[in-house]
Amino acid sequence: MKNIFFNIFLFCSLGLLTACSEDDDKISTGIDANEVRLSALFPEKMSETRVDASSHKLRCILEIYRKENNQLAYREEIATTPDALAGKLSFAFEMEAGTYNCLIWADYIDANASQLDAGGNAKTTRYADKYFDTSDLTAVSMKNPLELVNNDACDAFFYSGEMQKNDGEGLAMEISLARPFSKISIREENQREFNLLKELKTIFPVATTFNVATGMVAGTPVQQEHHVTDFKPEVMAERTLLSFYTFANSETQKLGSVSLTFTTGIEAIPEQTVNIPDNLIPIVRNRHVKVSAAMMQETPEPEIDFNITYDIDVADWDVADMTVIAQQGKVKVGDFFYKDGTTSSNYVADADNPCIGVVFAVAHSNGAAALDSPENYPGTALADLETINGWVVAAYDFRDGTNDANLKPRKSADVVIPEGLKGDMNDIQGFLKTELLKQQTLSDYPIAEIIVNYQKDEITKAPANTSGWYWGAVKQYDALAKAYATASGGQLTESLVVRNSLQVLANAGVGELFPVGGNERRHWYSTATDKKSKGRWAGFVCFGVETNDYGGIEDDWWPVTNSGNARAILTF
Repeated sequence: MKNIFFNIFLFCSLGLLTACSEDDDKISTGIDANEVRLSALFPEKMSETRVDASSHKLRCILEIYRKENNQLAYREEIATTPDALAGKLSFAFEMEAGTYNCLIWADYIDANASQLDAGGNAKTTRYADKYFDTSDLTAVSMKNPLELVNNDACDAFFYSGEMQKNDGEGLAMEISLARPFSKISIREENQREFNLLKELKTIFPVATTFNVATGMVAGTPVQQEHHVTDFKPEVMAERTLLSFYTFANSETQKLGSVSLTFTTGIEAIPEQTVNIPDNLIPIVRNRHVKVSAAMMQETPEPEIDFNITYDIDVADWDVADMTVIAQQGKVKVGDFFYKDGTTSSNYVADADNPCIGVVFAVAHSNGAAALDSPENYPGTALADLETINGWVVAAYDFRDGTNDANLKPRKSADVVIPEGLKGDMNDIQGFLKTELLKQQTLSDYPIAEIIVNYQKDEITKAPANTSGWYWGAVKQYDALAKAYATASGGQLTESLVVRNSLQVLANAGVGELFPVGGNERRHWYSTATDKKSKGRWAGFVCFGVETNDYGGIEDDWWPVTNSGNARAILTF
């Protein structure tokens, strides 16, 4: 069973690029008394690279009707190459005095589109349509709505307004065009799962018919089914699953539900269907609506809440960049953690974004990190969050042949223990203790010095949206041991999820298990504890699954100058 909760972040840009009304600026140019010069202006930021200029022309249709009887008084179509547009297309014609309704439709057609009437009559000459049936501007329709999916060449523009031609006066007008539809883009925020997508099936509603005269959608939305059997993530910018167009009214409406079925072929969930509910996505004319969420999950567990937070950004059509605030589905203990701060249930090898650790505790559902909070991480990206997600253990120990002799909590037995380093057996404030040690003579605390330098190194530095690497406290390493394995009598009895994930990394050559014996099985923690009331000391947790003391915590007998082991953790 999977419960899905939906939250909405809505950012609306209210200043629409609307078409001009009858109060459009009239231009005094000294033209002939019976002449009308009309320029159709396209959006300033309309990119010439939106379509292939070699295979398309921009076609503009002008129709003028007498207001009193709605009879066609003038009609003309012109076409030009997109790179020759210069921001506008112009018409010049003669017109008797009167009040008229002016309709304009512009769209892209094939570069070699034929004229359907070669007789030279401007009222009847038409170019062959490509994406839209324009035989009736009061019912412009999408010829095949699926051809408008992931296609910038189907861009279109319109205008509808009144035109007054006075007797004995020429008329020059500039009219701004607007798009008659909303572009809807749906994006997956989980990069890892997006890269694994092999097949995508989507079902979504589209308003397919538009009345240019009224500026209103005609008819009811029609369900479309778009099926990509060979999805190629590498060619889809910004993790876009699909983009489609739906005609829109001047007033914002809401889209019906959208169904997405993801197929990765990866067990245990090779196929997954997510439904974006109706009345969630706004339809805003002349605007690009971007819907972003982490919808894909490789191995969602039964009976676990699966949060999807949709970030809906209603932006100017040409705005390419946006701030994305999207929450992935709830992370799980054992998930893989990557250099960019993302997680995945299955390991994905990526040289540009390597796996750097494994999640060993989570805050949700009363997990081992539930008592941790953002205020324990001042000065980091976590400080402004409402909650933390959990803790991650690094893929490698610091025992690497270089640091071995210095893996001890204090340089000598007479090093003074700072008061803030002291804590009880429930201490989870490893980050604060590491920060405290930074303020001391760092060389007196060799493990802390190694971890601080590890975080400073650009090669090993943790993601900016985390706490950074630090030396964990006693309860944090205790939680790690409980999620790593169970052992009895010097024998491993069960390998748990964290050990299983570290084994995957070890097999891939990008991580290692904890040592099973010797001093290297003893991982020092940062808390100065007094477990047996024998005075503050330095302690360690045993991770040796082939020794009798696996999971044990000691703090009263092993010299603080002994080199054991250490592994950094981080909070995200």
